[in-house]
Amino acid sequence: MRCLTYALALIFLIATSAYAQNAEAAIDAIERREYAAAIDALRQFENADRPNFLKGNYDYLLARLYEFAGDTAAALPLYQAASARTGPTRPYALTHLARIMHDSGNLFLERVYLDQLLSAGDAAFRASARLHLARNAERSGNARRAVQVAAAAGKGKISEFLRNDTALLAQWYLHAGDAARGHAILVRLIDETPNPDAPDDATLSAIQTLDAIETGTDLGEEEHLKRAKIYQFNREFAAARLHLEAVVSRYADSANAPNAILDIARGFSQLSEYVEALKWFERVQERYPESTAAKDALLLGSAAYGRVGKYREAITRYQRFIEKFPADERLDRAYLNAVDLLRDQGDDSEAQKWALKTRERFAGKLPETLALFSEARIFLSRGEWRSALDKLDSLESRHELGGAQAPGGTTRGEIQFLRAFVLEQLARYGEAIDQYLAIPDGRAEYYGGRSTDRLKGVQKIDAAQAAILARLASASEMLKSRSAPDRRRGALNVIRLTDSSDIRSLAIGVLRQAIPASSLPAEVDWKSLIDALRLDDRGGEEVEQATVAAESAWRNIPIDVPTSIVTSSSMRELYSAPFAASIVKYAQRNGVDPRLMLAIMRQESRFAVDAKSASAARGLMQFISSAATRTGTNLGIENLDQRELYSPSMSIFLGARYLADLGMQFPQQAEAVVASYNGGPDNVKRWVARSRSGNADRFVPEIQFGQTKDYVQKVMAGYRVYRELYDEKLRPRVTNAS
Repeated sequence: MRCLTYALALIFLIATSAYAQNAEAAIDAIERREYAAAIDALRQFENADRPNFLKGNYDYLLARLYEFAGDTAAALPLYQAASARTGPTRPYALTHLARIMHDSGNLFLERVYLDQLLSAGDAAFRASARLHLARNAERSGNARRAVQVAAAAGKGKISEFLRNDTALLAQWYLHAGDAARGHAILVRLIDETPNPDAPDDATLSAIQTLDAIETGTDLGEEEHLKRAKIYQFNREFAAARLHLEAVVSRYADSANAPNAILDIARGFSQLSEYVEALKWFERVQERYPESTAAKDALLLGSAAYGRVGKYREAITRYQRFIEKFPADERLDRAYLNAVDLLRDQGDDSEAQKWALKTRERFAGKLPETLALFSEARIFLSRGEWRSALDKLDSLESRHELGGAQAPGGTTRGEIQFLRAFVLEQLARYGEAIDQYLAIPDGRAEYYGGRSTDRLKGVQKIDAAQAAILARLASASEMLKSRSAPDRRRGALNVIRLTDSSDIRSLAIGVLRQAIPASSLPAEVDWKSLIDALRLDDRGGEEVEQATVAAESAWRNIPIDVPTSIVTSSSMRELYSAPFAASIVKYAQRNGVDPRLMLAIMRQESRFAVDAKSASAARGLMQFISSAATRTGTNLGIENLDQRELYSPSMSIFLGARYLADLGMQFPQQAEAVVASYNGGPDNVKRWVARSRSGNADRFVPEIQFGQTKDYVQKVMAGYRVYRELYDEKLRPRVTNAS
């Protein structure tokens, strides 16, 4: 709905003074998500000055408001009026009219509006119109007409347009009785996959159709492997398994057979079906003991034994791997995984012994550092603060900490925060405060934000008052320094050390002098926005581009610039709220904070509705197939077509429910919910158990997957900014800076 604000604001700039006041009232109402008030304001335009109302295309905008409000009947005549005029809103109005007719089942009028769109829009509109005309013909039972329209859209070749929905074209040929041409298109689609290592949805659709029409056909080993690879990447593990089992049973002596068995085991592991996975991990070792796949199966199977609670068997197999493959590049994982398994079992003493063995075996290398961090986390989980501090002090001197690239890795910022946290637990408040202040806070700084929150807590501790006041006095003195860097540092510290509005206002004033407005992103210039109506109707692509552009503008802004001195409109460019109406609707229905959904969506897809990741996650909320299917089933949606995940409303609908389900598993633990969204709830349960605490400051360091830990920190930093900028209904807050 923010897009409507842009559209109204753009028109407001060209409006005459006679109705400028009404335009401003409409803008304000939309900003507050008060759609009824905005509709009233626009109706007043129409009654007071209909010629200018139409000239400014306000009828189209009013139709959009009615549609957002769910009043299609009121929107329909307004769209029809807008579609009858030549102008920028015409193709958008025709698009909405065609969709409304489609949803109501009126295929004839849908065709009428789509035919008009062919001559009213640009190339993108025309391509979309042709595709929907083909689908319309297919739904009407005219398969030959569907083929003609779709083939004309692609000009007889598999263009980018046809790749997006070419399986449908092939099916239409099949339905029309032209099996040879339909089969040929499907084969070409597979052969011409742009990236064979990450096959797209068109390729997936093609092999699904081929499998349906080639049941019982002897495909040959190479074709079985090709199709299994496509299915496996797209997380269609059951379908992949059929082809892999064919290779195992028909080509047992082939060099590909061991890897086929291993891939079956991996598929079961991906589905968390570890009992089944273990059968296949053991099978490859029994049948092909000297193969590379058997070595992989030994290592991966060890982890699977741990997942089913068979810790002794898991440790035994890790030891076997260590003894049998002492030069393997993954040797460190056998050691470090054993440490983690022993912690899962609750045997901290044995885990520490394995950590020590790891440090000795990999002295001077990264695995030694990771083992040292494991020891630090063991002491943190046990509340043995002095021992934890000793390990953290040792880690501070290490150059390589693993970061997001190494499982179980850490970062300099995390170590600094944990040191401050431990010092606070030891009641060494002065040192803790200094350490917290040394960690920069800013728009994208998770541990900087956590440090500021911890400082607020320390301010309430009686025994810490002397230390707080001493540092506040020192920071206040720095505001008078002749050195600009000192004044800046003093102002930042003051803001973090006190809630006193007078002192904070003084510090913010100093900051504004130290950080001139010319160095910050400018206030949004409505005139420079790209076509506002495109933002309104094609939110995904344009909002994605706007977000990328905003991030580029902010790239050279220091990370510790507080949001309190930046205009809220500039911040909202960086942290936009597209699809607000749908997000609020489904989030509130499921008891989820819509701002958390926005933070996840921003990190997952950058608001690109057609996003597909390297792990085959799809759409705004980046659902993988298993989670989407499970959530859809819980909502009464059987046999969910994965392509529906590219629909913003479906993605948001499923995302809200899935987050609600995770929230029930981890109540009042936002970091655990976010970690589960990325790394899976089963993994998070183990990490929470290791921390022996519901405290995020003790849980987050336990996150084993580097990508998931990085994800949690980025999402939670974004969530913090979204809470500052928007209320629970995604209405922009008024800030001092604005």
